[in-house]
Amino acid sequence: MPDIQARSIGQLRSNQLLKDGASSMQQRNFLKIIRHSRSELEGLIELALDMKTAKAGHKLFPGKQLGLLFSSPSTRTRVSFHVAAKQLGMDAEYLGMDVLQMQNGESIKDTASVLGKYLHGLIVRSYDMTNFAQGQFDLEDLAFYANVPVINACDDTEHPCQIMADMLTLRELYGKDYHKKRIVFTWGYTSRQKTPAVTHSMIAAASTLGLNVVLTYPPGFDLSDQYQHLTNKEGSGRVEVSHDLMESCEKADVIYVRGWKSPKMSYDEDRKRRDEIRGDWCISKKHFERANPDAVFMDCMPLIREESTSADVVDGPNSIIYHQAANRLHMQKAILSYIFQASL
Repeated sequence: MPDIQARSIGQLRSNQLLKDGASSMQQRNFLKIIRHSRSELEGLIELALDMKTAKAGHKLFPGKQLGLLFSSPSTRTRVSFHVAAKQLGMDAEYLGMDVLQMQNGESIKDTASVLGKYLHGLIVRSYDMTNFAQGQFDLEDLAFYANVPVINACDDTEHPCQIMADMLTLRELYGKDYHKKRIVFTWGYTSRQKTPAVTHSMIAAASTLGLNVVLTYPPGFDLSDQYQHLTNKEGSGRVEVSHDLMESCEKADVIYVRGWKSPKMSYDEDRKRRDEIRGDWCISKKHFERANPDAVFMDCMPLIREESTSADVVDGPNSIIYHQAANRLHMQKAILSYIFQASL
């Protein structure tokens, strides 16, 4: 497909997304799924599909300069945004917070105000496992003071880019009826304490897009109140909460594993509790025996085999984790196209 056709597809989808949004100012950032409408999210999925199937360079935004401001390590998010930006004609510079003057105490206001003078947009990963929501506050401050488009590459509360790529994966796998599939989103043991951002975004997407999700986790690993509330929200999205892993997997179409630290537990409480239940929260073949025969395994990675999931599941025929990871690139391109069409 020629670039001019790819450009027209991107403009068409992005313009439609703008019409569906509340205001151009609100659409400059992509910070939380919870702030977007169903039509916007579905539009992003279709835009990503268009860009993926075009199989051609989309030099939509030549000369745009992006900064990737990250406070923690990243593989899929960092690399997929680098490549997505390049394919769209942009330049993306990695800016580890540990090598900026923020490391020496420079304020977010000063950092963001200056970066906004150099760059056309920021992609930010910021979270603090010892102080829940601080990463979210920092992200909001960066967006305010930079005065350029900001994309959330994972904070304490949400990881919207990851979950939108997951929605793209489900849309490809099941077609437009993916909403009807039984998705078991389950806590899995990890030695590392992780932000509940992916879980929050999944619940927000389920509520907005009308998914059939069974949120499964051990007692005590509750989400923040804002997102826990969505599990009881009336509407098209059905988010069921369960503490019985085996029962949840009954007739599942998708088993998606993600460990998280509850924002309601201290570091020590979390560590003690997760070590107590370690052996009971590792997904294995016995769970897939309860699921539908063609059920798939999803995990946003990174993962360590035999912690949250057995190796025979991770590397088995039900696993689509690498396809899931590959879709990060196509969704990042869609998000960037949406944001920068909005800011032209």
